[in-house]
This record gives sequence, C-alpha cells and structure tokens, in this order.
Amino acid sequence: MRACLWGGLTILLLSLIYVAPCFGECARGSFEADIEWADLIFAGTLDRSEVVRGAGTIITRHHFSQIHYIKGKGPKDALVLAQVGGRLGNEEITTDEALDFRQGRRYVAFAHKGAGRDKAGYYAFNACGVNLFEFWAETESGPLIVHVGNGSPLLAVRDRYLLLLRDESWESAHPPSGYAVFARPPKRSLAEEVRSADSTYAADRERLDPPGGIRLFALWPHQDPETRVTEGPFIDWLARVCERVAAAADSGKAR
Repeated sequence: MRACLWGGLTILLLSLIYVAPCFGECARGSFEADIEWADLIFAGTLDRSEVVRGAGTIITRHHFSQIHYIKGKGPKDALVLAQVGGRLGNEEITTDEALDFRQGRRYVAFAHKGAGRDKAGYYAFNACGVNLFEFWAETESGPLIVHVGNGSPLLAVRDRYLLLLRDESWESAHPPSGYAVFARPPKRSLAEEVRSADSTYAADRERLDPPGGIRLFALWPHQDPETRVTEGPFIDWLARVCERVAAAADSGKAR
C-alpha cells in the first residue's frame, strides 16, 4: 500500500511541473516533448549576463563557456542564450516563466533557435517545464551535484525516471488535522526505494503520456538516502534519452 500512496503523490507532482515550452505561455506536455522541441541541449558555465534592448522589448543575454552539447551543435567555445526580460535604467520587464541563472554556476539547459530577425540567436525555454538542471557542490570540498531547476537534488537516475529529494518536509505538507489519512513513510535504503519506484512505474507505464515516458519520483527529506548524482552520469543518461526520442521521431516520420 505504501508504494501505491507514494506513486500517487509522485503523479501529482508531475502534473504540476511537467509542461511543454511555449513562447509566452505554458501548456502541458512531457519531458520527451521538451527534448524534441529543443534545437540545443547543452551543459555550460555561466560567465556573465548582460541586459540589452531588443525588438520592442528588453532581453537578457547569458554568456556560457566550457560548453558540452548533448543535442545539436552550436558555437564551439561559447554560447549566448537569451531570454525576454530584464532591467535597463528605470525600465523593467519581468515574466513569470523566466529562468533564474546565477553567475559562476554550471547548468544543463534547453534552447530553441530564434526566428526572423533573431534567427542567429538561441533562446531559453520558459521555466515551466523540467528543462533546466543546475550543478553546485553541497559541501565546500564536495563534487558538483545535479539539482532540478527548483533546487531539488537528484538522488538517482534510472532508464525511465529520475529520483529526487523534495524541498518540503512531510510534517509541513501534512499538518495535524485529526484525520490519519497518510502514514509517515519510513526511511529506507536507496535500493529499496528504487525497487518501489520500479514497481510503481511498471504499474502505471501504459497510462503515462507518452507510454513509457520519463517521470519524476520524489522522497521526503527524512527519507534522504544521502546519495547524489554528479554531472557525468547525468549527461550520459540525458544523451541516451535524447537518442531514444530522436529514434522514436524518425520511426514516426517513416510511417
């Protein structure tokens, strides 16, 4: 029963954060749809950001170095990623979907190519899907750890899902109400949690959209198995997912 409750909570989480990118608005979609729509997926370190005036708007240009392309090909040594919004003098434009980049941090980001007068540039996806991953060390001498855009660290990657750590405690999400609806889940080993996620995923596989698609599972802070995913294994995993998405797209075109 516990696995079923945990799976139900996970599906709720997905319904809140899995949406497809769309300029100016967020529409529901899948992780695979984000990958297919992206012209570039890359890992890079943010060196600096500058705010400039664009065609009738304000644009922030983020300059990345130490680039590694996971999907597509772009400039070899540096990449400029733009997004609408920023402040110039007393004028400011803000968007709810703007990504929050921080100088000196390393990221995996999704980008699409501009059109018309902006066709030479690349634009960031809106921050309404799981299309930004940030790397930082959790201890002074520790390795760079992968975090999902909202700051949740990745605990494990599997072929069809990611296991992450929630940023909200069980107690704050389930305040005393007089009704014992959910039992506080116990802390278990990573192997046990992976087996539980495998079972839940298998049971829900055909009901997912797309069937067999990438999903997120999350543990509460008190369940933290103290495992973390670093850049290399994560990029290898994402590259395999990109290859799978490309193969599925080619198969669909051939029909």
